[in-house]
Formats: sequence, C-alpha cells, structure tokens
Amino acid sequence: MKNKVISILLLLLSLFAFGINLNSARAYYYISKGNSFFKNENFEEARKNYELSLKLKDNPNVKKNIIKSFYEEKKYKEVIENESDEFFLRGNSYAFLGDSLTKENPEEAKKNYKLALEEYKKAMKSSDDINIKKNYEIVLKKIEDLEKEQQQNQDNQQENKDKNQQNQNNQNQDKNNQNSKDNQEQNNSQNNNNQDKQDKNNQNNQQQKNNDSNNQDQKDNSQDNKQNNSNNNDQKDKNNQNQQNNKNDNQQDQQNNDQQQNQQGDQNNSGGNQENSNQPQDQQDKNQGGGVSTGDIKDSKEDIKKNEIGVILKRLEGNEKQSFKNNERVMNIETGNSNNKW
Repeated sequence: MKNKVISILLLLLSLFAFGINLNSARAYYYISKGNSFFKNENFEEARKNYELSLKLKDNPNVKKNIIKSFYEEKKYKEVIENESDEFFLRGNSYAFLGDSLTKENPEEAKKNYKLALEEYKKAMKSSDDINIKKNYEIVLKKIEDLEKEQQQNQDNQQENKDKNQQNQNNQNQDKNNQNSKDNQEQNNSQNNNNQDKQDKNNQNNQQQKNNDSNNQDQKDNSQDNKQNNSNNNDQKDKNNQNQQNNKNDNQQDQQNNDQQQNQQGDQNNSGGNQENSNQPQDQQDKNQGGGVSTGDIKDSKEDIKKNEIGVILKRLEGNEKQSFKNNERVMNIETGNSNNKW
C-alpha cells in the first residue's frame, strides 16, 4: 500500500515536471518564432508570439523585445506607455515625440524633452554607454534652442504687435488727418460758396442800385428832356416872336426911312427952288436941268446910313436883352442841372 502511494506521487511529480518542461518548451517555441518575425521586420507578428510566450512563462527579455518592436516601428507613444527598464529607448521616444511637436506645440515639445532627460539620467545610472550621454546633451541643446526660439518668437510677436499698433495708430492718424483735411476742404468749399453767394448778392444789390440809379437818371433825364423840350418850344416861340418883331421893326424902319427920305426930298426941292430963284438964270437952268446937287445927295445918304446903323444897334440891343431873358427862363433852378449853360 505504501509502495503504491509513493508510485503515484512519483508519477504526479513526473507529470508536473513534464508539464513544466512542456510549457518552457512551448514558450521557447513562441519566443523563437517571435524573434524570427522581428528579424524580418514583421513586428506585429513578432509581438503576437511574444505575448503567447509570456502567457506560458514570464520573461523580462521578452518584454524588452516587445518594447523594441514598438521602437523599431516608430510607435513612440506605445514605447512610453509600456512600463519597462529600457530607459534609453524610452528617452529616445520622448525626444522624437518632442521633435514632432516643436512647430505646432512648442510647450508640449519642451515637456517631452525634459522627460527624455529624466529617462537618460536613469539609463546612465545602470549603463556606461556613451550614446546615452550624447543623446542627453543633444536633447538639452534642443531645449535651449527651443527656449531661444520661443523668446525670439515672443519678441517678434511683441515687435509685430507694437508695429501693428503703430501702423494702426498711423492709420488712425492718417484717417484723422484725412478727415480733418476733408472737413477743412469742406469748410473751405462752404466758405467759398458762402463768399460766392455773398459776392453774388452784393453784385445783385449793386446791380439793383445801378439799375435804380439808371432808372432815376433816366427819369431825371426824361424830366430834363421834357423841360428842355418845353424850354426849346418856348425859345422857339420867342425866337419866332422876335423874328416877327424884327420884321415889324424893319418894316417900320423902312417906312420911317422912306418917310424921312420923302420929307428930306421935299425940303431939298423947296430949298432948291428958292436958291434957284436967287441964282443967275444959267445956274437956275442948270439946277433945274440937273435936279438936286451932288453934295445934297451925298449928305442925304450919310444921314440914311446913320439912321440905319442906329436902328440896327437898337435892334441888336433888344435881341441881346431878349437872349438874357430866354437863358434865364431855361435854367432848372430845382436840380441845378441845365442843358443851356453859357
């Protein structure tokens, strides 16, 4: 009985050992198959076989191979999401993620660079690989360059902002100047229009005054012409009257002269007859035969001329007085404006 129990235990241990060996064998099989896919860069199939191997047996190296497959496939987010001691690969993954964010998100890129430095520090504690230190210095330089670039961008942004503000101020100033200029031109135009209107009104007023003055002058001229016509008519009537008076005076003077000549002739005839009676007969015959003597005729003509000259002088004196009277009548005493000034 005791031997049977021992046999069973040995059988179970043998089966357990065989099972363990079988799992190890299967795990090894999956690892080998995964490595084969990894070499052929079929990282997806490699990871599947690595996962099957880990289900059979835990193996840190298999986990490292999975991280490496993500890294080789440039799936850097998967590298940093899976916990592992591959600090160097994790640091490189953070660095590559930072490089992809420098343009669109500089702050996030700088954050990834700093995480990369932390992973490199962990890697340098467990390894003396010179590449880890080089990558650390490269990432540190990237951080410095990024900060300088950010500062430059901020300065440029501030400068552009100031420039835009200055341009905006200049535009506003130009706009204000243009508005002021437009307002000034509008005011000048308005003032010019007002001045033109004022000048036009003044011109119209002056024209109206001139028209009124012309109308008044025409009215005065009309009155003067009317007065002159009336005076001319009066003068004409007076001249006609004077001519008629002169004609009558001439006729009267002619009659007087004829009468005087007749009277003188009668006197000469009477005196001649008396003288002839006292003269000798031959002288009487001579006087009778020849009529009046030459001396008597000459004296008679001189008397006639004197009488005519006196009549003419008298008539001229009367005409001169009449002319003074006529000139006095045509004077326009009210306006002082006369067309017959002398």
